[in-house]
Amino acid sequence: MDLSPRQTLDSLARDLAEREGDLPANDDYELPVLEPLSHAHPLLSSATAEFDVEQFLLSRSHTSLSDLRVELRDYLALLKEELVQLINDDYEAFISLSTDLRGEGERLEKIRAPIDGLRTEIQVGTLQTCSDSVVLTKDTV
Repeated sequence: MDLSPRQTLDSLARDLAEREGDLPANDDYELPVLEPLSHAHPLLSSATAEFDVEQFLLSRSHTSLSDLRVELRDYLALLKEELVQLINDDYEAFISLSTDLRGEGERLEKIRAPIDGLRTEIQVGTLQTCSDSVVLTKDTV
């Protein structure tokens, strides 16, 4: 009878528990199942206020340090890939924005002359209104 690696480990864990008198009442002893590191992992999700190192390490207490290092490096590589993808997505939008703005300088220059003319008219009108007010005030005094 060939057992899968998982079944073999469960069998060894059950035998050890029987020898130590640690077998649960329902005679169903299984090794803990580790949830793989991902954004959905409860200790790594953005739903938690801040990362708790102790809780994370306790959740991985049945993992060897070398396996934990490999798992963390794999997760770091995944995060780096996602970051590069996000940057590339935004970079394309940024480049297209600068491309779309080509030629806008000429259009702005065409608008500058009429705006400068309006500014001059407003300033002259404001000065004229002020001087008229001063003359009226002087005449009434």
